[in-house]
Amino acid sequence: MRMILLTLLICLVTSLLVAWVYRPRDAGPDVPTGKLRSVSFAPFREGENPLQKRFPTIEEVEADLRFLANQTHSVRTYSATEIFSEVPRFARRYGLRVTHGAWLGYNDADNQREIMQLINAAKAYPDVITRVIVGNEVLLRGEMDAARLVDYIRQVKRAIQQPVSYADVWSFYLRYPEILDAVDYVTIHILPYWEDEPVSADDAPAHIERVYREVRAFVEARYPGKPILIGETGWPSMGRQRGGAVPSVVNAARFIRHWVHIAETHDFDYNIVEAFDQPWKSALEGVVGAHWGLYTADRRLVYPLTGRVSEQPDWPLSLAAILGVFVLGVLIYRQSLSRLSLGGLCGGLLSMHVFA
Repeated sequence: MRMILLTLLICLVTSLLVAWVYRPRDAGPDVPTGKLRSVSFAPFREGENPLQKRFPTIEEVEADLRFLANQTHSVRTYSATEIFSEVPRFARRYGLRVTHGAWLGYNDADNQREIMQLINAAKAYPDVITRVIVGNEVLLRGEMDAARLVDYIRQVKRAIQQPVSYADVWSFYLRYPEILDAVDYVTIHILPYWEDEPVSADDAPAHIERVYREVRAFVEARYPGKPILIGETGWPSMGRQRGGAVPSVVNAARFIRHWVHIAETHDFDYNIVEAFDQPWKSALEGVVGAHWGLYTADRRLVYPLTGRVSEQPDWPLSLAAILGVFVLGVLIYRQSLSRLSLGGLCGGLLSMHVFA
C-alpha cells in the first residue's frame, strides 16, 4: 500500500510541477489579423541542405507557399537559382508578394548566374516581385569589396524596373556609404540576439527602434526620403544564451508581438526571419542557428501570434511518457521495492522517477 501511495504522490507532484512550468503565458499584444508583413522563406526540411545541393521538391515549395499565404503578405528569398526560381510562380498563384534575392559570393560566374536569374524573374513577374535584393551579408562575410558589390547592384538596376537593394547588418551601411549611393532602398538586419552586446528579448524591440532611427538619420542626411527595410529581425526559440539574450519559445513570441506592435504603430517596413526552422544551419551556427522559425522544420507551429503561449505546447504528451515509464518500472520491480524500508523505498522510487 505504501508503494502505491508514494507512486501516486510522485505522479501528482510531477504533474503539478510540469503543468506550472509549462503553463500558457501572456506574450504581449496579439498581431493584428494574425498575419505578418513579410517573412524570410527557405523551404528546406530535415535532411535538405543547400550547401550540399540537396534541395526541396517543387511540390514542397508550392505546399509551403500555399500555407504561408495565410500567415504573411510577402516572402523574402535569398537566391534566385535552383528551386528558388519557382517561388514567384507559386507566389502569384497564392496571392503573395516577393522580395526576391540574388545570392552573391566569391565566384563571379556563380554571381552572374544568380543575377541573370534574378533579372529574368523580375521581368517575368513584375506583379509579384515588388523589389529585389542583390547580395546578402557578403560584406560581413568578407567575400567581396564594396566597389565590386556596387557594380553588381548597378548591373541589376539597369535591367529591371523594380527597386534594388543590398542587405547586411545595419552597421555596414554606416561603414560603406557608397552602398547607400547605389541602392534604391536600404535593407538592414537588426538581430538583437547577435549584437556584439546581446540584448534581452524584453529590451530588443526598443533596441531595434533606436537602431532604425539612427540609420534613418544617417540616410536622411544624404538621401532624404530613401526607404528603409528592416530585412531581418527575429528571435531564436532554442539554443545557447548570449549574455541577457535567452532563446526560448515564450521569448520569441514576446519579441515578435511587441516588435510588430511598434512597427505597425510607426509604419516601419520589416521582414521576420524566418518562416521555418532550418536544421542545416546548425552546422554553421550551432543549435541556435536552426531555430528562428515561426514553424518547425516539419511545419508545426512553434508559437502563435495571438493568445497565450506555452514554452512546450505538447507537454502533456511528454508528461504522459515520463509517468508511463516510471509506473512501468515500478510494476516491473514492485517485489524488490516492497522489501525495502520506507527510506529505501522513497529513494528507489525517486531514482526511478529521475531515470524516467
